[in-house]
Amino acid sequence: MDSKEEFTKLIKNSATEFGFSLCGITHSKYLFDNYHFFEEWINNEYCGEMSFLKKNTDIRKDISLILENAKSVICCLLSYNNDELTDKNGLKISKYAYGKDYHTVVKNKLSRIINNISRISPSTKSKAFVDTAPIFEKSLVHQSGLGWIGKNTLVINKKLGSFFFIGIIITDLELVYDDYNNTNCGDCKLCVENCPTGALIKPYTIDAKKCIAYLTIEYRGKIDENLKGKFNNYIYGCDICQNICPWNKEAEKTKENEFLNSPFINSVENLEFSKMREDEFNEIFKDSSVKRIKYSKFIENINFITNK
Repeated sequence: MDSKEEFTKLIKNSATEFGFSLCGITHSKYLFDNYHFFEEWINNEYCGEMSFLKKNTDIRKDISLILENAKSVICCLLSYNNDELTDKNGLKISKYAYGKDYHTVVKNKLSRIINNISRISPSTKSKAFVDTAPIFEKSLVHQSGLGWIGKNTLVINKKLGSFFFIGIIITDLELVYDDYNNTNCGDCKLCVENCPTGALIKPYTIDAKKCIAYLTIEYRGKIDENLKGKFNNYIYGCDICQNICPWNKEAEKTKENEFLNSPFINSVENLEFSKMREDEFNEIFKDSSVKRIKYSKFIENINFITNK
């Protein structure tokens, strides 16, 4: 296989074969001035306690520092859209954590694409990432034609809405690049207007310190008492700005079996999170992203919501 057109076809066919919802390809140079916006966001301390975001600033400016002679970025999207589920008392976790940890699911699919590339071109170098590299994933998805960055700071796709995971492959193969997506949110500001804690301080800018997802997952301090009654029963993550988005109203539902079957999904009708023991927590969420906050934080979140 010699031509970049043939390699591009192989990669996109592989993405479909392994269950990805969509695949787009772009060059390894950032199309927009991402770093200056990110730098201003960091300087304003909107990142909260996520100090890891302040590291590897050189890599954020140059993808070739991740893979020498990088030429192309393959962006793969995998829908996790599902019906909203609650426990007996209406307590909720974000849809993205219903099934198996997406890091594992998406990374396995990306690895299979890389294996297909290597079989045809053994000398090709490629690396796969799922939330694990200091790169501007959302901008790369935009560049690859798969969506635009919405006012809620998430990537929106006309077919999938915003309930999807992003998998990235950086490769030294030169491929055929898709045209970037020039769609936008227009005059709609429903996400900004409906964020109950005011985390979306203006379109396209989020203050993580006020974000329910950040406060219930990343934050390890005592949550501000002034935010009581504003979490809409979310004890892990938050989907409010996505649920209100018009593009998610009829977005395609996930077909991924790893996201449709899990101990949580199969037992949710009988669950009462507030009465869950630690061993039950570990069993229900053993393969889920929820396990990363550990049982103690899980109970703290519940107590904050239920005013205990």
